[in-house]
Amino acid sequence: MKRQAVCSLSVIPLRSEPSHRSEQVSQLLFGEYFSVLEERSEWILVKCADPAYEGWIQRGQYATIAESSNDFSIVNIGDATVRIGDHKPFPLLHGCVLPSTEQLVLDGNVCKIHGSLRKPSLLDFADEFPKLIDYYVGAPYLWGGRSRFGVDCSGLVQLIYRHFAISLYRDASQQASQGDTVDFLQETKAGDLAFFDNEEGHITHVGILIDKETILHASGSVRIDRIDTTGIYHSELKTYTHRLRIIKRMLTDELLKPGDPVK
Repeated sequence: MKRQAVCSLSVIPLRSEPSHRSEQVSQLLFGEYFSVLEERSEWILVKCADPAYEGWIQRGQYATIAESSNDFSIVNIGDATVRIGDHKPFPLLHGCVLPSTEQLVLDGNVCKIHGSLRKPSLLDFADEFPKLIDYYVGAPYLWGGRSRFGVDCSGLVQLIYRHFAISLYRDASQQASQGDTVDFLQETKAGDLAFFDNEEGHITHVGILIDKETILHASGSVRIDRIDTTGIYHSELKTYTHRLRIIKRMLTDELLKPGDPVK
């Protein structure tokens, strides 16, 4: 039986191979669950629970747990801190996962959380989405990153959607397989995802629409740019930087309850 474990630091790299020189394919945030697939002297191969994703992490960056919980809260954009047992407190970033109904105990140490927590929900999308935009704009681009201190395009939209209790796959090409296709840009709503391809037709970039004419995405940094049927237009460079391929709606009618303020 695979052992269950949880990330016990603010944010750690998930690498493609068991080496510090290996590519960072993603990151794990505090409280995110995974299964241990293989163990080596310094490294362990893990499979993340949500979303399913595999990679290598270094020993000393996780704690074992009896079982994962499906009822969770996340650290809100106000951020938070955690003290594990008698150790020094350290910061927790937006999107870190915490159990909602029980005390978090890691390797026998009780975790004391201080700060802003949130039960993910779609009910306040109209109020929370602008706050998330303000929180992430200006964050540096980082391949495989999943925090305000470094994030890639798919990690950005994944974190924003987690805020509203919707799970997305890790990579842009995977995310493009989710949701319902929106045929025309003028039919889009705030929160729809726009995907962009390269010369070979492979999906390589994703952003989240603010409205029918502007998009939030991570390219160099998290920024707001114009979008039209051709793609993303970079105002400083005065050129199109990404070619529009498809628009998908993840916030479908089936996921929304009557009265949800998604415009």
